[in-house]
Amino acid sequence: MSKTKSKQDKDPSSSSASPAAGDKPRPVIVRLHRFQVKDLLIREARRHGELFYKEHKIRLYEDYSSDVLKERAEYKSSMVELYKRGYRPALLYPAKLRITLPNGEKTWIRSVLEADKFLQNLNK
Repeated sequence: MSKTKSKQDKDPSSSSASPAAGDKPRPVIVRLHRFQVKDLLIREARRHGELFYKEHKIRLYEDYSSDVLKERAEYKSSMVELYKRGYRPALLYPAKLRITLPNGEKTWIRSVLEADKFLQNLNK
């Protein structure tokens, strides 16, 4: 990962002592001030698979608003069907579907209705 100086805020409630052995890990909320840094962290986390800090496994999750989560959930059935057919769908922020076709080309879908039409055309 490139060495980028970044400014972030840490949730003060997360500064308690480390959990005892066998306890559930505690969440730490970090607000990054530059979306480029967040994108870099998420991309590198996906690329490396598992991430560790001082021999402790860490996980990164993006925090979406409830509206964005609802929009993204609407694509679930379309994505499941695309996976079954061997396509590689990816849901980009906020709720835009990118489909990698078998030949490597990519197509972007901007609505659930458009995704349904794409699937109907595959049935022909």
